[in-house]
Amino acid sequence: MGFSTRLNAFVEEKLRLRSYPLKVAVLFTLIILLSIFLSFVVDTFHSFREIREELTLTANRSAKLRTVALSNTIVTFFRGDTALVELVEQSGPAGIEPFLGDYIVCAKGEDFFLGEDYREPVRTALERFRGRDLYFYLIPDRWLGITVVRKNGKTYAFCHSVPYMREILSGKLGVIAKYGAEFYFGSRPSVKEGDILVAYENNYSNAYMYVVIPFTSILKTLLGERLALYSRLYLVFVLFLLFSYLLWAKLINYPIRRLRNIAGELEKGNYSVDFSDLVSAKDEFGTIARLLKKFTEDTRDRLRKQELILETALGIIGSPEEIPLFVKDTLHRLNDILGARSSLFLAEDIHSGRFVLLVPSGASEEDVEALREIYESRRSELFSSPEELVCFRETRGNLWVEAVLFRLDEDTRGAILLTFEGNMERTDESYLKVICQHLVSTIRLSHLATTDPLTGVPNRRALEHDLNNYGRLARRYGKRLSLIMIDIDNFKGVNDTYGHSAGDEILKRVARLVKENIRETDVLYRYGGEEFAILCPETGKEGTYELAERIRENVRGTRFWIDRDKFIYITVSLGVASYPEDTEDPQELLMIADISLYRAKNEGKDRTIMLRLPEDKEAYRERFKVEKDLRELILRGATTHHLQPIFDLREGKVYGYELLFRVVKDGEVIPIGRFLGKIEDFSIMEDIDLLTVEYLKEIVKDKDLDSFCFFINLSPRSLERGMIFGELSQLPRHARSRTFIEITERETFLNIETAISYLDILKTIGFRIAMDDFGSGFSSISYMRHFVKFIDLLKIDGSLVRNVSRDPYNRAILESIKIMADRFSVDVVAEFIESESDLEAVKRIGIRFGQGYYLSDDYSRKSSPR
Repeated sequence: MGFSTRLNAFVEEKLRLRSYPLKVAVLFTLIILLSIFLSFVVDTFHSFREIREELTLTANRSAKLRTVALSNTIVTFFRGDTALVELVEQSGPAGIEPFLGDYIVCAKGEDFFLGEDYREPVRTALERFRGRDLYFYLIPDRWLGITVVRKNGKTYAFCHSVPYMREILSGKLGVIAKYGAEFYFGSRPSVKEGDILVAYENNYSNAYMYVVIPFTSILKTLLGERLALYSRLYLVFVLFLLFSYLLWAKLINYPIRRLRNIAGELEKGNYSVDFSDLVSAKDEFGTIARLLKKFTEDTRDRLRKQELILETALGIIGSPEEIPLFVKDTLHRLNDILGARSSLFLAEDIHSGRFVLLVPSGASEEDVEALREIYESRRSELFSSPEELVCFRETRGNLWVEAVLFRLDEDTRGAILLTFEGNMERTDESYLKVICQHLVSTIRLSHLATTDPLTGVPNRRALEHDLNNYGRLARRYGKRLSLIMIDIDNFKGVNDTYGHSAGDEILKRVARLVKENIRETDVLYRYGGEEFAILCPETGKEGTYELAERIRENVRGTRFWIDRDKFIYITVSLGVASYPEDTEDPQELLMIADISLYRAKNEGKDRTIMLRLPEDKEAYRERFKVEKDLRELILRGATTHHLQPIFDLREGKVYGYELLFRVVKDGEVIPIGRFLGKIEDFSIMEDIDLLTVEYLKEIVKDKDLDSFCFFINLSPRSLERGMIFGELSQLPRHARSRTFIEITERETFLNIETAISYLDILKTIGFRIAMDDFGSGFSSISYMRHFVKFIDLLKIDGSLVRNVSRDPYNRAILESIKIMADRFSVDVVAEFIESESDLEAVKRIGIRFGQGYYLSDDYSRKSSPR
């Protein structure tokens, strides 16, 4: 690479100069700048010597003028003070008293001293006098002048205030002031090499005159003057050059500037730039413009195709919920980019032959029918090909049809068909195949994200999305909307008795059974666990209730086969909610239907409940209000934790503390237990768990608590979401080994395998596990069978401990639990010890640890450090 090329690259890349006329203008500017700089240096060098000589002469004149002025002033003092001496000799010291204050400030003779006390300055002046007849001593610091007169062998001294002499010494007087000239009285000032020094001395006074002009001041002033002069000259040149550049750029260099602007737009990604003013030219610029225009059009087409590929690929990541709209937009853009006349996307259920999705774009009814016929005649090719996508081409008259067959899943197949008035290019075929692949993958992933993998019906996410859309339409157009919540009764017992594989088969069978009983416009969802939901658009409350009852009866009368020779019957409970009968907000349907379902479960199961009475709706509002109030209290930080001690009954001292969450409302500290029966929003429980872990992080730092263990309750919801593990892992390892994570038997996980995986993680990172409320449910032994290898401690439910001293059945159960725990080498905590007799009964059974209000009141004040 030559020097010129490197220089040009430097100018373009570093200086950002990419205009040819601007480069020329800058080059001229730099050349003139260099010329002016050289002239400035040479001129300054020669001018400095001349100015120095001129300043020396001027300084001499200035010093001489000031010396003459000063001498005249001193002579005046000599005359006046000589007259005062004669007056003293004639009339004595009293003769000069009238002059004190106006003319002189003090006077001293052989035997008198009058006026202000300036004895020290007078003494100094007399020392400097040295036998002269007349002497003037100036003190510049005080602007005090002392005249010494000797007559007839006697010496007199007169003090004068002389502030006006300051003006004589002013450096601002004269033309040399701008060069920093400085005037001095008295001793000779120190000077540096190159400074100008002018001195005027005399033998009748100490008021010697010195003028100093520093070399640096001369140079600085000279440089400033020359710099201002040459800057003005350079500015005039730059302004002229700028004017000429603008004229040149507009009149002569228009094609270059225009091409540069076009290139800039292309660089920004604007491929719609206008070339019309250049492509008609016959010169070289016109040829360049035509080639550039062709390249731009080709690039724009490629980018549009690649953009569609990228957007469909992003659809895979985002899994858009509005699939029909996403498909329609993709087809519309395919038509535009590839020049298709019309297009059609269709997806068909293999078993029923029903089209589950049919999306045309730019196609008439005749086009849709013709494309469907083509699809039906060629769809069998999917089964004879190992490829996921099968492409083919057909001609119908003067139209060309490009088609891509695909499989969405085992039950669904479909195609994308486009019609053209001519043959499609080979490169466009590749683009079409990639876009179709992305589109199909997006639909698959969206289907997976919104579909329950076990039953094949939409999941909770799909329900929330559809409820939002249908609810918005219902409010806008005054339509009815209903929701049914379904829960399989005693499903946990089925899982524990027959195994989870049998439970899964029952869930799938129930889903198929419900789908057989609903309309095409109704949608079935798996809400979670053993719960299902049905969204019924444009359906009133009574009609929805009848549908729910029909489903309940059909499920109740169906045999559910466990094995070839074994079947069971199950029942379901259902809750119904309708808009606008039950609520003015369709978004509340889920909450109301869940309350209805809750009542159905509490009233004996195997029934359908809908809110009919005002008190039912009031219960719903109360529940909603409780959740809202609790969330507001948590957001405001109106929370606290109570440390309830757990005692080692053998040692008679505190073993550890359980962190009990509390909220503070209107000054009252409320246990969270008051809210639990009314809370449906499990995210609140997750927030509570996070707050508890945060509090635990703080108290483990307390050195006074180093010898104690801590117990915290975590809900299955928090463990399933996973965020809590990150918070727990921030605890120091030594604190984890003395922290028990309590899992409650009454709060079940989605399945045993999931629970085991979470417990395994907790044990791996160093925590200990306690099973809380053991014996409160019907599957305690079943849970122990699965969890025993993880359990470090059993906390017996308070309902079994309360009144154990008087209830032989409870005592027998506690003894059995103690025996079982001993076999598994697991310690036991008895909860809710509320009396001395219960405490003694627990001790006799051999239970090591105890917890309860009786113990807190009795022991905590003595043993608890808090």
